[in-house]
Amino acid sequence: MSSLREVLQKHLKQHKLNARLLAERLGVSYPTALNLVNKGTVPRSESNREALQKELGLSGEVWATLLAASQRHAVAIPAEGPLNLQQLLLKQMLTLGLTERTLAAKADLPYPTVTGITRKGAVPRGDALSRLAKELGIDPAVLELAAGRSKANRSIRGSAPEMVDTEAEPSEGPTLAQLALDVITRSGLSVAAFAREHQIPYLSLTRLISDGVPPSRQTALAPLAAALGLSDQEFAVALNRSSEAPVPADRHKASEIAANPFQAAIRKLMEEKGLSTVGLAELAGLSPITAARLVKKGELPGRQVTHQKLRSLLGLNESDYDLLLARSRQTGDGSTHSAQPAHSAPSAPVTALTPNPPPAPPQQVQHVPHVQKVSQEVVLQVASAASAGHEDGSEMLALISRLNPGQRRALHQFLLAFA
Repeated sequence: MSSLREVLQKHLKQHKLNARLLAERLGVSYPTALNLVNKGTVPRSESNREALQKELGLSGEVWATLLAASQRHAVAIPAEGPLNLQQLLLKQMLTLGLTERTLAAKADLPYPTVTGITRKGAVPRGDALSRLAKELGIDPAVLELAAGRSKANRSIRGSAPEMVDTEAEPSEGPTLAQLALDVITRSGLSVAAFAREHQIPYLSLTRLISDGVPPSRQTALAPLAAALGLSDQEFAVALNRSSEAPVPADRHKASEIAANPFQAAIRKLMEEKGLSTVGLAELAGLSPITAARLVKKGELPGRQVTHQKLRSLLGLNESDYDLLLARSRQTGDGSTHSAQPAHSAPSAPVTALTPNPPPAPPQQVQHVPHVQKVSQEVVLQVASAASAGHEDGSEMLALISRLNPGQRRALHQFLLAFA
């Protein structure tokens, strides 16, 4: 059976494509396309797998056989004849476009139970087979027969069939891979940048995150322990847990670690589309610095045109986008996370809301000499509305909602002068 790399390179030659054009057609990042072309690396994302299958024009069964033969733990699935449990499970799982993690979640089984079958040919205990049969649409009796073949094959080879406890996860707590990815996500750095900053071998770190396999050399383990900020005992427990049952880090869990919901949504978008910070900047019309602040620190942009592009990228309507911004502003500190509503004018004249504001006493302006004149006028109008004593504060809130980030900071400084 041909490998994914061989099939893909043949496809590129026939259609006169290169890795960059393939990335555009699949909607993946250029590095992801390079790994596909040069190494035949099986995509981790279900959407990326689906796009690649469509590009190659392969049927479900042919695609499943190709993926099974191309993954790190290669498994040959014969076109004819009875299949053992590992072969049958892989074939049906990949035909349906599922990954091991999604299958485990759907069947309500521990992730190591599924990988034990797909990667080691193990036979699970308990009701795991019936759960898997239900999710994969396989007759339970057929799956039982396949499990019997796996046991028989093990007996012929002179080894007892490996059994997997379907109820017991590895020792409780996050794996070393998940701990590493969570810390990297919080730092706002790429994996490569994090590795350079902490002098961790890049290949060892990427293997830990992608495959769950911890480094074996002390030259990699020592700087990793220091970078994660764990005690010797905590690091030893996490290392032992990952050594016993290597589990890849869950990038979706890492994307939830964010300063605000807007940053989490952007990070998830970047993961799904395979975007780098620079790629996001290009798509959204952001400067690289603004994009980096949004991705790494959760700082919301202030330009109206930027919000329109981000709303389009996130696929949200105006009300949902504004709600996301409002929740993110509540999470923030009121300055760096502030942003105006996506569809409101960024510089609408506040005088339209507060006609004929009373003149401000001269001494009030003297408290904020660093505020620009235009910001002073807006600040005084908001302060005037606040002092008018509106019971529900609606007019003042309406005014504040129309301010841009610079005007909000001016208001903040003005109010601090009287605190």
